[in-house]
Amino acid sequence: MHPNISEEMTAAELQDHLEKTAMAFRVLVFSWARYEEEQTERGRRAVRNARFEWGKYAEEFFDEGDEGPDPTDLA
Repeated sequence: MHPNISEEMTAAELQDHLEKTAMAFRVLVFSWARYEEEQTERGRRAVRNARFEWGKYAEEFFDEGDEGPDPTDLA
């Protein structure tokens, strides 16, 4: 998902890459949702907890070095 983007790339090439990246992300999310749905009730709870933990790590990753407002802060 991280190609060598250079200034020589055309707008069409960048748009194509963005569309492919978005599709890959959708496949990842839909796959996880299906995996979660196919679990037993007990397994679904464990998978949901893993999803919550993954979300926490993702939030920390995106917050590193970001001095802007917290996107989850609704106050």
